[in-house]
Amino acid sequence: VLCVTESWILPGESSVFNELVPAGCAFINVPRAAKRGGGLAAIYKANLKIRQLQPWTANTSFELCLFELGHPQPLLCAVVYRPPRYNKDFLQEFSEFLASCAARYDQMLLLGDFNIHVCCAGKPMVSDFINLMNSFSFTQWVNGPTQECGHTLDLVLSLGCSVSNLRINDAVFSDHRPILFDTTVCSSLATPVVPTRYGRPMNTDTAGRFSLLFGQAALDLSDWSSLDGL
Repeated sequence: VLCVTESWILPGESSVFNELVPAGCAFINVPRAAKRGGGLAAIYKANLKIRQLQPWTANTSFELCLFELGHPQPLLCAVVYRPPRYNKDFLQEFSEFLASCAARYDQMLLLGDFNIHVCCAGKPMVSDFINLMNSFSFTQWVNGPTQECGHTLDLVLSLGCSVSNLRINDAVFSDHRPILFDTTVCSSLATPVVPTRYGRPMNTDTAGRFSLLFGQAALDLSDWSSLDGL
């Protein structure tokens, strides 16, 4: 699964994904409703059991893309983008969102660009944000710079699932670096492939219809008197 923040895809322009998404993949697109910028997306293999969700809390201080992964005990994935400008409502709104998630799911992944300098304890909101995540028993896995200025802004937070092999790659076309990791989900992830079966319907009319077709075929033969005529 590839999660994207700041896609800058406008409402009604999702056709760009149809051109870029590889064969055998599907996508979720959550554009910013007003103003330019922002926007979230998830691109995934089409055989994965993924179901998009609508947020159940009203959020004005951050953007959110929600989906379930797996069945029957799904992992909740939340892709988050918090704009860099300070908003006094963020911690309260995010706390309410986490509380609502904790009441519904035992496994959660929170991913995205939080624009909170967790690497700098003295920065505004950092200690309050970390305390909030600790109060819900989330583990924060990113321990290196994720932005070209050397700060840790993009986070991977988990609850009830393991994260391993996390690495921060070099930036290519963005000032943020891609973060790759593995996770283990206690659920079935892929939709099983149902084998194709072929058959012929049999009922009380089958014998009569076969005899009729066989008789018509016999009448079409031009000559029964020699092998050459067959």
